[in-house]
Amino acid sequence: MYNTVRPHMMEARPTNHIIMDLDRELNILFLGGGSIGAIYASCLSRFNCRITIAVRSTYPIVSSRGYNITSSVFGNHTFKPARVISGPSDLSPSEVFDYIIITTKATPGHIPLIGYPVSPNTTLILIQNGIGVEAPYLEAYPQNALITGVAYIIASQPSPGDILQTGENMHLLFGHYPGREIDDPIHHPLIERFNASGCTTTLKGDIQLERWRKLLFNGCFATVCAATGLNTGPAIKHAGALIRELGHEIAAVAKAEGYIITAEEVEGFFDGMWHLDMAPSMLQDCRKRIDMETEVLCGNMVKIAEKHGVEVHRMRTMYMILEGINIRFRLEREKERAEKL
Repeated sequence: MYNTVRPHMMEARPTNHIIMDLDRELNILFLGGGSIGAIYASCLSRFNCRITIAVRSTYPIVSSRGYNITSSVFGNHTFKPARVISGPSDLSPSEVFDYIIITTKATPGHIPLIGYPVSPNTTLILIQNGIGVEAPYLEAYPQNALITGVAYIIASQPSPGDILQTGENMHLLFGHYPGREIDDPIHHPLIERFNASGCTTTLKGDIQLERWRKLLFNGCFATVCAATGLNTGPAIKHAGALIRELGHEIAAVAKAEGYIITAEEVEGFFDGMWHLDMAPSMLQDCRKRIDMETEVLCGNMVKIAEKHGVEVHRMRTMYMILEGINIRFRLEREKERAEKL
C-alpha cells in the first residue's frame, strides 16, 4: 500500500541540526525524474519547498499519479510534486527558482539546463557521479553559484514512476566548486531541510576528494558490473582482483591531482563491500540499453592520468570496452528506428 506523502505522516529522524527559516518557501526545480531525483524531491517537499520536476519518458505516468516510492528509510508512499513538466516550454521564462537541482546522467555535450529559466540568484546543484561533471556548467553559467554533491544512496526505478530505495542510510555531501571553505548561510535552509527529512547532509569545503572517493565504487564496481552484466556480489567473486587494481589506479591519479587516498583506505573500502549485492546505476543503464556515463566515470580519469604521466592500463581498457558497448547500443537504436520507417 502507498500513502500520499504529507509532512505530518512521516516522522523526521532526530537531528542535531536546527531548522532555519522554514517559514520561507523555497522554489526548487529538479532536472532528472529518475530514482535519485524522485527520492530527494520527496524529502524536500515535506519542508515548505515547492517542487517542480522535469521528466521525459515517464511524463505521462508521473504527471497523472506521481511516484510510488518504496523506501527502507521513509516507508511506502506516493509523492506528487507540485508540478510535473516535460520541458522548459512548460515554464514561464520569468520564473525564478531558488535552486535548480540536476540529477540527470552526466553525458558529454549535454547540459540539461539549456532552455530553462536561470536567474542570477539561482543556485545550481549537481548531484551526479564522476569526475569533471562541473566544467560545462562553470562555462555556461559563470554568474551562478554552483554547489556540487556526492550522493550515497541505493535506489532504482524498476518500472516507470515506481521507485525503490534500499539500505538504512542515505548521505549527501555538498561543497562549492572550486573547493573552498563554505561559510555562506544562504544555503543552510536547504541543507537543514534535507537533514530534517532523514537524509543526512553535510557541507564540506573541498568536495573533490569525496568525488574521488566515490569513484572507488563507480569507477571500479560499477564499470566491472556493467562490462560483465553481473551485480556487485557475483562481480566481486568473479573479478575481485581487477576491481581492487582499478581502485589503486584511481588512488594514484587522485594523488597526482593532490587528493590523497591511501592504499589502506582502498583496501578497507573493498573489504567492506563483500556483503553488498546490488545493481549499480551503470549496470542498470546497460540493462536498459541506454548510454552509460563512461566519460565521467572512466574517460576523464584517463585524461587526467595522461596529463600527469600516470599509467592506468586497466581503466583505459575498461573505458574502451564500455564505450564500445555504448556505440553498440546507439547502432541498435538507429537500426530499430530505421526499421520503423
